[in-house]
Amino acid sequence: MMSSPAMAATPVDASSRNVASAAPLLTEPRFIALLLPVLAVGLVVGTIYVAVPTMIATLGNVAAVGVVLALFAADSAVGGLAYGALHITVSSQRQLVILAILFITASAGAGLATSTISLGLVISAAGLFLSPIMIVAYFTASDFGGTTRQTESTTWVNTAHNVGAAAGSALSGFLVESWKVSSTFLTTAGAAAVFVALSAGISARPWRRPSA
Repeated sequence: MMSSPAMAATPVDASSRNVASAAPLLTEPRFIALLLPVLAVGLVVGTIYVAVPTMIATLGNVAAVGVVLALFAADSAVGGLAYGALHITVSSQRQLVILAILFITASAGAGLATSTISLGLVISAAGLFLSPIMIVAYFTASDFGGTTRQTESTTWVNTAHNVGAAAGSALSGFLVESWKVSSTFLTTAGAAAVFVALSAGISARPWRRPSA
């Protein structure tokens, strides 16, 4: 995927790389804007792996848990392969926001599912957007880190996803026990949407680049 045409037209410019090498990455607002959608996606992923088994159990078809989660993973792989074959001219940050919105919206639909089949279809649809989000995030972070800080920048992407997943799992566990399972999807989707909105707001501002 390192030669994916999906990212060929959207590299981070040289000035961004120079800034990234001169200052801590987490002090750069545009790098934070990159991480926020990944954090949001992690939050939803953590929710899926906790709430889906519980919801299927309430629907009376526990044996289908593995099938539904397998569809989620398989469609993520399919989505990544398909997205990597596309030629996209939209900026990387905008791609992240759009993909995250689609992923969050699809996952929220799980809260409206009334059968195992409908839940499986919704979760499968959400899976299509997961790998593309991570692909764009890793490519963008790699460019942002420049030639000397690629490991650091891509590690922050992985960390943001893991932190989000951990938070999503913990929050979902609490919500499942104290509230309706269906409401868990909608609540965490709403929280994730806030992070994506913050990312869009940060990236839209004309931030002054610090001097090297």
